[in-house]
Amino acid sequence: MSASPRSVSSQTGTKLEYYLLIQALSIIKPMSIIFRSIQVSEEVSRMVDHSFDIVNKIHEILEKQGKTKGDLANLMNKKESEISHWMQGTHDFRLSEIAMIESALGERLIDSLR
Repeated sequence: MSASPRSVSSQTGTKLEYYLLIQALSIIKPMSIIFRSIQVSEEVSRMVDHSFDIVNKIHEILEKQGKTKGDLANLMNKKESEISHWMQGTHDFRLSEIAMIESALGERLIDSLR
């Protein structure tokens, strides 16, 4: 099964539609290949970029502190499966979630706005 280019509008449901498409295709191809094959709005593209930036920063902090996703889950009183879901890179992080992660790790995820 191959992904065909698809236009995603910025109407209500865009994030859910995009998320469901990514989840369905992620089993078949690496995320980078899938993302290049889908035509998305700039809004969705920026959201995904920011999500990956946050996930990369979390990975960096966990590695530096010698911690795992399981450790983060314990620190946040969450299930490890929820943290793993977040760490896939397609999660639409809420500011409250970012603040919780920063508190749990004792470090900022977002240093400055561009």
